[in-house]
Amino acid sequence: MLDIGGTGANALLVQAADIANSGTSDPIYVKGNSDDTVDLGGVGADLSDTDGANSPSVWIDSGTDVTDTNGQVYNVWQLDSNAATQIYIDTDITVI
Repeated sequence: MLDIGGTGANALLVQAADIANSGTSDPIYVKGNSDDTVDLGGVGADLSDTDGANSPSVWIDSGTDVTDTNGQVYNVWQLDSNAATQIYIDTDITVI
């Protein structure tokens, strides 16, 4: 669990390589507030990134939501259709 909430607007940059190199097969959750931002791919609002083969890819909202044991809802984002490269982002957070 990464909690970027707190005082002020906080930002987190996440690239596919970060998830691939995380050393875990467990889901990665990002919790935050409505003034927080997660930049998927690290290039601003277009959600572009590269996959493990260094091919151009795009982050997408999978359309699936998960709820943790505290009742917090997360959108499941994944790199194109690759379910192995996913991150769960709090629905309160703005994703760019």
